[in-house]
Amino acid sequence: MTIRCPSGGRRTTGGNRPGRKPRLPKQQRPLPRLMAVRCQNPGPWRRGPKCPRAEPAACSRAIPKPSRPCGSKADARHPGRRGGQNRSIRPLLRGAVLPEGIAMLEPMEWKRFWKILEEAYREDPVDHFEALKERLRQLEPDELLAFQARFDDAVRAANLIALWGAAHLINGGCSDDCFRDFRVWLVGRGRHAYEAALKNPDSLADILDGEPVDGFGLDMAAVRVYEEKTGRSDFYERLDRIEEELPPPPPEGEDFDFEDENELRRRYPRLCHLYLIPEEPES
Repeated sequence: MTIRCPSGGRRTTGGNRPGRKPRLPKQQRPLPRLMAVRCQNPGPWRRGPKCPRAEPAACSRAIPKPSRPCGSKADARHPGRRGGQNRSIRPLLRGAVLPEGIAMLEPMEWKRFWKILEEAYREDPVDHFEALKERLRQLEPDELLAFQARFDDAVRAANLIALWGAAHLINGGCSDDCFRDFRVWLVGRGRHAYEAALKNPDSLADILDGEPVDGFGLDMAAVRVYEEKTGRSDFYERLDRIEEELPPPPPEGEDFDFEDENELRRRYPRLCHLYLIPEEPES
């Protein structure tokens, strides 16, 4: 039911709640913000407050009503993702088909993934990149994609502030790119070192000798072998790397000053013994 306001406009009987601003006359109201809604049936994006084809009564194949407004940039790029937030594990689903008609794959099993990396490192710790390429040449192209998907997952899961502080100490400074290369190096060292460092970064003292570390390029081994085998350059397209369009998530954990030597000694006593000049006793 509606009643006429003194100004000539209309409002509902429930519109006179305390604290609510009176509605403007119809002629002065701003136009409603248009919202892009896409239903499951083939067809272009429809503009309007609601797509009539998305109603269950009008479309038996209609998608469920979203729990939040659609039309944001993140929704347009990645329908179904809440707020465009980056996920820790990429959604590679068996049987899903990309617009180009390329099937996506599941990441490699963790046990097999770690076995490949550890065997390559034992074979040649100095030239780990070439040793890893030699191991990966035994895989099929689809298996190379599955390996890379798992590698990226492991690097992303190690995005921790506590680990970044350790990398800063080990390398005498560590930018964003340097920290990613550090995580690539850590993944290449194998499961035991990786999982121990995620729980306690100071455990890296067990595998280091006081020298800086850098894993730059190690995560490109699967790409190079794929190109050798197939002669194609569609490796990342087949991986469906949806996270490239979004900024990477910030590191997790409690922030602290990497330049605070006292804090570093408190958090990483064993690493500081390797990488910092010993404190002089007070006279």
